[in-house]
Amino acid sequence: MQLEGVNPNQFKFSIALTLAAAEGTLEKGKQIDSQLVKLEYQDTVFVCNPLINMYSKCGLVREARAVFDRMTNPDVVSWNAMVAGLVVNGHDNEAIQVFRMRAAGQIEFACQLHCHVVKDRFELHPNVITSLMVVYGKCNKMHDAFQLFSTMESPNRGFMDCYDQRVYSERARPSS
Repeated sequence: MQLEGVNPNQFKFSIALTLAAAEGTLEKGKQIDSQLVKLEYQDTVFVCNPLINMYSKCGLVREARAVFDRMTNPDVVSWNAMVAGLVVNGHDNEAIQVFRMRAAGQIEFACQLHCHVVKDRFELHPNVITSLMVVYGKCNKMHDAFQLFSTMESPNRGFMDCYDQRVYSERARPSS
């Protein structure tokens, strides 16, 4: 890039990494990775996601995991790229562990969010309660979702949607 007079930034690096992944050109990807470190973009989600993807597509799961682990705030794309990279490369057990880490983070986030809702006195707002019920339902925290449902003056379908989703997902699971 620089030899051609193009000033690199995180967006151009992201495009270059996406192309390197599509072409399977590991050497280009590694060169870009070293430039990311040199220019201090190595923790940016916008470049880490395609970097995880590139390393995974080239079969370098350890390198992909190292990029993922150095991220301070991985987003949904980061988590999905890491899980997909692990699965594609035959690391199913590790993929399940990463997926569970994400779920644990979601539960922790839901609890923190609930605390803020109570602290800021939004706990009586029906839309806020419904949103929290949905989060708890997706995390299989049905007891917490039901407790919120019980506090509502005029209950809506939020809890029933959570319950329906959980029952449906349990029915869809293969029996052992």
